[in-house]
Amino acid sequence: METVWFILIGLVVAAYAATDGFDLGVGMLSPLIARDGAERAAVRATIINTWLAYEVWLAAMGGLLFMAFPRAYAAGFSGFYLAFMILVWCLIGRGLSLEMRSHFREPVWQTACDILFPISSFLVAFSLGTAVGNVLRGVPLDTQGRIFLPLWTNLSLDGKSAIFDWYTLIAGFLAAAVCSLHGANYLALKTAGDLRQRARRLARLAAMPTGGLALATAILTPLINPALSANYAAHPATFMIIACVVIAFVATVVLGRVGYDSATFAASGLLIVGFVASAAIALYPNLLPARPDPQYSLTIHNAAAGSYGLTVALIWFGVGLGLIGFYTFFVRRLFARRVNPRKP
Repeated sequence: METVWFILIGLVVAAYAATDGFDLGVGMLSPLIARDGAERAAVRATIINTWLAYEVWLAAMGGLLFMAFPRAYAAGFSGFYLAFMILVWCLIGRGLSLEMRSHFREPVWQTACDILFPISSFLVAFSLGTAVGNVLRGVPLDTQGRIFLPLWTNLSLDGKSAIFDWYTLIAGFLAAAVCSLHGANYLALKTAGDLRQRARRLARLAAMPTGGLALATAILTPLINPALSANYAAHPATFMIIACVVIAFVATVVLGRVGYDSATFAASGLLIVGFVASAAIALYPNLLPARPDPQYSLTIHNAAAGSYGLTVALIWFGVGLGLIGFYTFFVRRLFARRVNPRKP
């Protein structure tokens, strides 16, 4: 049952990353793609009615982790307290800058929203990426399963661990880059005219740091935490996930160059899902690997709730997943049309 819940939470993480990922990308790219007020309004209009629906997956992710693996939830949220506070404030700032922009008439407040929107979008993606980097690197869990991490020390992997070091910074920038790629593909799908052409160009540019950072992460991760390669070595079939990530990246680049916007957007979404799946395979059965002593790691076995609770919750999970899935599908279909800059 613990493995089932590990897979289910992984699916929710992938759903959030693939859906809210392009929302964050749109926010980051907004000052680069829009050149006047009408175009800025058109860029916001591509996500204004849907962004909140996708963040339901983020709330579901936290709730499921609390329900299924309460020890990992407690250790993670307390140990990463500073980072999570930054994330929460960035989520608040992003929501306010997106929703309140149309209610302001003073240019100074409109400009403030236009500045806050891309900055907060980048920081959300970057923070989530560094969180994943910390999990892959390992955290200093003690004998009681507790951790505390400062924001940074000397950015080195030696000595006392911190939330930000050179490896987690690479992971954060990778998250921001892949969200930018996904967001550019979404804008190409949802806009027309000059905006569409600019979005395609930005997608081609975003593909370069995405590919480079992904390759660097793939090389460095097993060197930093060799235990993460054990599942791949024990089950060679799992390398198919890595192959799918490579294929999805190539498909994103090739399809984008020929102008198949729907297929390109689907490919970049599969790329993000592949990243999540490859990390989940590397981690299993760990939820929070301990560094430097792996015996203190929190796994799906020592961090799980009781088997009766997990079994009963599985029924309600099906109901909740159906509601979230229908809500997401309905909102997506309701606002599926392209956005015209002349009619924001």
